[in-house]
Amino acid sequence: MVQLASESQKQYRRLIDHPAFMVFYRQATPIDVLEHSKIGSRPARRTGQRSLEDLRAIPWVFSWNQARFNLTGWFGLGKALHTLQKQFPDAFAQLQAAQDHWLFLKYLLIQLETNLLNADPEMMQAFAELVPEEAIRLELLQMIQEDYTQARTLIEALLGAPAEQRRTSQMQNVHLRREALRPLHLRQIQYLQTWRAQERPDEDPEILKKLLLLVNAVASGLKNTG
Repeated sequence: MVQLASESQKQYRRLIDHPAFMVFYRQATPIDVLEHSKIGSRPARRTGQRSLEDLRAIPWVFSWNQARFNLTGWFGLGKALHTLQKQFPDAFAQLQAAQDHWLFLKYLLIQLETNLLNADPEMMQAFAELVPEEAIRLELLQMIQEDYTQARTLIEALLGAPAEQRRTSQMQNVHLRREALRPLHLRQIQYLQTWRAQERPDEDPEILKKLLLLVNAVASGLKNTG
């Protein structure tokens, strides 16, 4: 478990320490809309600087959830499990056996899988299209998508069966919400493009109001803010 935690942290740092990460993050999520929202007693940023260190935890998680990455709940897991399986297959088999009798591990894996199931690869791709610089978009999205695919595949290997067989209620919930939320997300992306294209977007209160309403609608549809 220590080895998994260490490898996962390294992968997480590879992403957020990438020199173009903040460009990707600010374009691929509606964090700029959330910075205008009144969702707490404190502002989204501690000092007003547009840096990752200055951003508070709630808007950080909320923004990834709105864009359907749910990245803060799983990223790094795929790389960690993949490394363990390839380099230490006996340890991976031991982990696989342990989840049958170690209740904490079973609970942890199910919670991680829930975060993965609530992410939406189609919407990840759609929100990433908001990043104008193709090289940045492709590199960082590929890093995220690879970790997502590895995490889903290897958690299912650990738990012994696909989620569709083990978690029928959860999967039904996911499919029902996907159809209802998709048009909201697409409208959200459309308004973000329009709003950001303006020379002074902060001076267009009408489109900002629509974006804030969409944030509320998506959060209500997801039944959480992350």
